[in-house]
Amino acid sequence: MQRITLTGIISKGAFYSKEKKKWMEDTFHLYERLISKGEKLLSGEVADTNYLYLNSWYLDNINANYVKPIDWEYYNSLKTPLAQRLYELLSVKFYGVIMRKDKYFSYRYSTLCDLLPASRQKYFSWAKRILDPAHKKLKETGFLMDYCWNETSPKTKCDWLITYYVGNRAREEVSKSKVYFKSPEFEVDALPEPEPEIEVESEAELEPELEVEEEPEEPLTPEQVELAGKLVELNVSKIVASDLVRYSDLEFIREWTEAIHYTDAKDKAAYLVKAIREDWLLPEKYFTRKEQEKKKAEMEKLKSLEDERKKEEERKRKEEVFRLEAIYHSLSPDQKEAVDNEAEARISFIARDFLREGRSDSPVVKAERKAKREEVLTEWLNQGKLSHIGEQK
Repeated sequence: MQRITLTGIISKGAFYSKEKKKWMEDTFHLYERLISKGEKLLSGEVADTNYLYLNSWYLDNINANYVKPIDWEYYNSLKTPLAQRLYELLSVKFYGVIMRKDKYFSYRYSTLCDLLPASRQKYFSWAKRILDPAHKKLKETGFLMDYCWNETSPKTKCDWLITYYVGNRAREEVSKSKVYFKSPEFEVDALPEPEPEIEVESEAELEPELEVEEEPEEPLTPEQVELAGKLVELNVSKIVASDLVRYSDLEFIREWTEAIHYTDAKDKAAYLVKAIREDWLLPEKYFTRKEQEKKKAEMEKLKSLEDERKKEEERKRKEEVFRLEAIYHSLSPDQKEAVDNEAEARISFIARDFLREGRSDSPVVKAERKAKREEVLTEWLNQGKLSHIGEQK
């Protein structure tokens, strides 16, 4: 709102005043002032909401019902911003077309791109691929009866004329708006015809060209080639697969090549293509499976970390055993004897029973003696006791 408030308009026969019934030549703003909530009003009071002051020309036209209402439910049903914006533009233009009892209206491609806005494309095929999904949506829903692309002249390279034919929905909207406002019919006779954007030498130039020479498309990237291959494996044709990877989000396509297996579609290829082109939501089953796979991966990661921890502990234990063995063999005979006697005193009752039975070579006895010797060495090293054993004896 601030940007529009600060934007000036210089009208030289471009802004029509319904009240004065003429095209205006003036310099003005659509919004004269904006006071945001919390700021002071002209009266000195604090604004309890946002206040927008309209320019007199703008306000006069609104009060004169010189407006075209938008079908809000239909607008939302169009889903994509490009189709919605195109509906807005054509809705206003069709009002005048219908009142003049005409059947179509034409936009130059470059002008339409500025108004939508949309990036202008270098090649005819690219321009059609971007705009035609919106065109088809408006035609399928009855707002357009038809549309066609026409080359204009060699001088206007990378520019084309798009003709839109009024559909029944557009006519119904005009009828409803006239009833709603209870206003007289649009005074077409008082309006001068707009200047044509393109000079047309003959009506033949408005006929759609059957053959258009197109520049070669850029080659696919390795990532696009790989993804197109996955689509072909799912029975999508090579041409359609190439188009999808050129003009759709690659990560979205990648997700749908997996998600398609979680749908009940009989023709999975057709379902997949439509889902990608129309930005369908991924199926709930796919998200459930992904969540399960995520949890499984997390559990496997935790298990892997636990295994690594155990391996590290085992490695450290072996290093400690090797260190204690080295220390034991470096001791004097007196120190070794003291360590062995203490270890022997600590062995378990089971090992003692084996010794009484004369089974001193049993693995149980050997393991017990080794463990207890390591235990004694660790304690005595920490206590500094080993260095005094020889002196005490």
